[in-house]
Amino acid sequence: MTSIFFFLLSVLFFIISSSDSEAAIVFPLTKNIINSTSHYYSTKIQVGTPSTTINLFLEIGVQLTSFTCDDTGYDSSTYRFINCNTKKCGRFLGPNQLSGGCLQCASPKPWPHCSNQTCALAFGDTGGLSEDFFKLKTTSSSSSNLLQNSPRRLPFACLNSDFTIGFMNRLPLGTKGSLGLGKNPFSFVAELSSAFNLPKKYAFCIPSNTKSTGNVFIGGAPHNLSANLLRTPLVINPISSVNELVLPDTTSEEYFIGVKSIKIDNKRVVNFDTSLLSINATDGVGGTTLSSSVPYAVLHSSIYKAVVSDFVKRAATRNITRVAAVKPFGACFSTKGVHWTRAGPRVPTIDLELEGKNKSVNWRIHGANSMVGVNENVMCLGFVDGGFEPRTSIVIGGIQLEDNLLDNMAYSSSYFLITILSTLLFIISSSHSEAAIVFPLTKNIINSTSHYYSTKIQVGTPSTTINLLLEIGVQLTSFTCDDTGYDSSTYRFVNCNTKKCGRFLGPNQSSGGCLQCDFLKPWPHCSNQTCALSFGVIGGLSEDFFKLKTTSSSSNLLQNSPRRLPFVCLTSDFTNVYMNRLPLGTKGSLGLGKNPFSLVAELSSAFNLPKKYAFCIPSNTESTGNVFIGGAPHNLSANLVRTPLLINPISSFYEIVLPYTTSEEYFIGVKSIKIDNKRVVNFDTSLLSINATDGVGGTTLSSSVPYAVLHSSIYKAVVSDFVDMAATRNITRVAAVKPFGACFSTKGVRWTRAGPGVPTIDLELEGKNKSVNWRIHGANSMVGVNKNVICLGFVDGGLEPRTSIVIGGIQLEDNLLEFDLTTSTLGFTSSLLVKDTS
Repeated sequence: MTSIFFFLLSVLFFIISSSDSEAAIVFPLTKNIINSTSHYYSTKIQVGTPSTTINLFLEIGVQLTSFTCDDTGYDSSTYRFINCNTKKCGRFLGPNQLSGGCLQCASPKPWPHCSNQTCALAFGDTGGLSEDFFKLKTTSSSSSNLLQNSPRRLPFACLNSDFTIGFMNRLPLGTKGSLGLGKNPFSFVAELSSAFNLPKKYAFCIPSNTKSTGNVFIGGAPHNLSANLLRTPLVINPISSVNELVLPDTTSEEYFIGVKSIKIDNKRVVNFDTSLLSINATDGVGGTTLSSSVPYAVLHSSIYKAVVSDFVKRAATRNITRVAAVKPFGACFSTKGVHWTRAGPRVPTIDLELEGKNKSVNWRIHGANSMVGVNENVMCLGFVDGGFEPRTSIVIGGIQLEDNLLDNMAYSSSYFLITILSTLLFIISSSHSEAAIVFPLTKNIINSTSHYYSTKIQVGTPSTTINLLLEIGVQLTSFTCDDTGYDSSTYRFVNCNTKKCGRFLGPNQSSGGCLQCDFLKPWPHCSNQTCALSFGVIGGLSEDFFKLKTTSSSSNLLQNSPRRLPFVCLTSDFTNVYMNRLPLGTKGSLGLGKNPFSLVAELSSAFNLPKKYAFCIPSNTESTGNVFIGGAPHNLSANLVRTPLLINPISSFYEIVLPYTTSEEYFIGVKSIKIDNKRVVNFDTSLLSINATDGVGGTTLSSSVPYAVLHSSIYKAVVSDFVDMAATRNITRVAAVKPFGACFSTKGVRWTRAGPGVPTIDLELEGKNKSVNWRIHGANSMVGVNKNVICLGFVDGGLEPRTSIVIGGIQLEDNLLEFDLTTSTLGFTSSLLVKDTS
């Protein structure tokens, strides 16, 4: 599974109503592979003065964030220890901590500023309770790349790297401690929530692959997802299991839930002692917990054997062949003949029947969260035998949590909220389960006012990895073949003067039609019979096999395209307008234009997918977005607002390369612009229409332009009205920072999850029966150039631009957009409207 679910969360993250717009603290999550059957999840924190960056293991069932202070370079002038035998010490350790209470700094490796008066963990030389300032990312930051200091020192445990108790033995190589998110009322979550005045809850979405980034959100899940939340009580285990040695005689900080039964393909598993599903009040044994530190579900032997037995039988009815087991798994299967969907391999479903408020609720586990692809031929059931004497009967592990949004309300209510985004896409109807092709997207910063978005492709035999600029308004994927190391045995050129060549270039391509390989820099296997672009020296139409990630693949496996796909081999030293647009480090562009023979159309045809695609562009460099060829998840259709895609009869980008063709860009019909619900009137509204003769005017979307670019008269009118409305909010205008024309002080600006609380900008668009609104809030209208200044992310395009309004990258970030080439419509999430804010 890919990171689609995290980005659907990102899409919806900025769309909540202003009454529900408190900020959240964000910790990025990554998946780290140890080997084909083992992995872990980690995050990074910055702590102290000067700040030290420390890699931490994610442990949701541990109270304290902890790290080794003696081998991480941590030497902070703002470090403070928590004094032993004080109320603060007792508050964390409870009345029954082991004797001593004070740290023994003379132990093998004391850290800087270590004191024997430090409140000690366990035996006095393990580590001590400490406090310091953290640098944190919040959704209210004025820039996606700015961190802010915590308003007060936050507690954590300084550990000694030499101690050998159970805690440190759990840490994977490369991590120096753990981000503890347990449910103790004085936990790290509680302290952060108190310091930032946030709800005492958190949400997380763990990525399913190493290329994507997940997040922990202290403050909880986006409020407008409430309709998708299933609720089950968090159950108290009176005896701590994880922290017996470190914090003894305390109730467990782990998250236990009440599993009432297990079903395979809707049939209840019965051959085990169901009393194992309950927690023994005397010793805390039994029950079901969630764990981010265990890679796969671990079951009591009797439960495991019953589940595996029933799963294997149900798999057999689907003609899924069992093969030799691969440790640590006990049930493995051949991938041959298995149907793949967006929910992963189509294997028997596993349902956990959970306690609900008035009735039971189901946590359904599909193939994406039940199966582990150990290689391209074998997949295994991601459940492990925990023996006959485990402390906990069922531990739901990392793979079961991946690509799911979970909201842990450990304090303000006793309910665990499950937003199973992996099933959001599939649980509604199995008829909507076709796969999608995935291209990961990253944001790349050039400087404080410029950026671009890119992806990587793998093409040829042997495969060559090439970094490409994302260009949604370009028909063909293109890259330089002479300086990328591309030398493929499966390369084929498209012959000039053939129907296939004409199909791509149209009847009016420039004279010649055949490539001149002896001019400039030919690439390996270049032929003078290649179908040429423009004047015969720029590049030629080519075909090769691509290695592609699909939502039906195992999370780390790529598959070859079923046939060669078209692209353009370019020469690296031509100097026309096309190559001048490429940022340093990119070698071409991923073209997603709307021509019927575009890459989108070719991929859709090759994989039998709907002729449409969706994308969500990340707003920061730490996250990963995605392009999905095949479209957005079907059951999000209720959240998509639709507007027609308009045809511009004259190509604008490709006058030189592909002249005399209709534009491949995506134009939409903007009817008016409003600032804080007041229409902008001081410009010629005819600029909003496309001139049928020369293609000038109108509104298009662009992923290669970082900010919206407006015709001067529109720009001046928008800026004037925006500045006036900002003044009514006591937002102070300051000196402009190029390329922007309107900048403001951040002082006194209210920050929300939707970004800075600035005037809203509405684009009134054509709809099917009535107009629809694309509302742009501060997160998509403002650019934080530094911590003191934000600028309106709209740029003056002059008095003679070819297109009157170009909606740029920042306006598209963290929004889900779907381009349907069959119906010629653009769908965008209702989140762009931010309902109930006006």
